[in-house]
Amino acid sequence: MLSDAQKGFFKEDIIYFNNFIPQQDCKKLVQYYKNKTEWSLVAFYESYGMNMVEDDEDLEKFGLSRFYLKDVAEKMQFAAEEAHSRKVKRVSTHAQKWEKGSYANFHSDNSDMDGNPSAWEVSKFVCLLYLNSDYSGGQLDFRDHDICISPDEGMLITFPGGIENIHAVKEVTSGTRYTLGSFWDYAEAEYSEERKAEWKKEKEEVEKKQAKMYAEWKKEK
Repeated sequence: MLSDAQKGFFKEDIIYFNNFIPQQDCKKLVQYYKNKTEWSLVAFYESYGMNMVEDDEDLEKFGLSRFYLKDVAEKMQFAAEEAHSRKVKRVSTHAQKWEKGSYANFHSDNSDMDGNPSAWEVSKFVCLLYLNSDYSGGQLDFRDHDICISPDEGMLITFPGGIENIHAVKEVTSGTRYTLGSFWDYAEAEYSEERKAEWKKEKEEVEKKQAKMYAEWKKEK
């Protein structure tokens, strides 16, 4: 499904696959997402997301199978397992568009900045598929590794997204950056109901804080 020629390393655990999907399919997906209206604000300013629908007849309008995104999600799982040498289970899949001015500060996907597990601790690995390159800025930047990536169209990058790989997205200075993302947990992971209740409480607190920060940012903009 993925050839050795496609695979490369920015670091031993930051792995990429070139031409993960054909560039012509990337262009079709960008047009598909440009016609979608279900975008909602996410944690990063001027960045919008939506769930990755795995059965959508609208895809056929752009020359793709209605199950194309289902196939992409399954291929992402295969890539995550291939790259990190272990079985995983899906946490979430989503599409994201980064408008001009959007960015993400340095963060861990599954812990606080001291490495303590957060309400998102299930997000052990991330896969990021880049659908276009006709924008400026928006590089994937790793704080501790002197790695700053301007991904090619059709490239998939996967890595453990915790304290070992603190990362950011630099500000998009022109155009719109389109990505498909997925998060994965260890296949065997289990969590207590008490821990899940703690996640819920923490997420509610974070969402309130983010809403306040966004309102202040919007007012100053």
